[in-house]
Amino acid sequence: MRRWHRTFEPTLESVRDARAFVVGALPERAANREALLEVAQLVTSELASNAVLHARTAFAVEVETDGDVFVAVTDHSAAMPVVREPDPDALGGRGMFLVANASQEWGVEPRSQGKRVWCRLPLHASVGF
Repeated sequence: MRRWHRTFEPTLESVRDARAFVVGALPERAANREALLEVAQLVTSELASNAVLHARTAFAVEVETDGDVFVAVTDHSAAMPVVREPDPDALGGRGMFLVANASQEWGVEPRSQGKRVWCRLPLHASVGF
């Protein structure tokens, strides 16, 4: 298993940097690399954006690769994410719906000072919607 960890400031630029960090951690030889890149960037964007826009705290991104790709974002807000059915007229509110539907599985773990929201993507199988 390989593991990466990095902390980011709560800025919009950090969302872009978090995506690049996750992409850099993905294996070069995954059979589904293009699809994996797209989905990994999508879920990272959504999780990091939630930390910036809702938690408004610094956040950490973890990536683990073993049989799958595990991506987690930990922030310092106790507010739990909610998966909502998207409202076609709303400007936002789709983030966790996208994460839940694009990943193999996802979850949230309360922490003493915040939470860790994670998802798992298959490394060698079909990913996405």
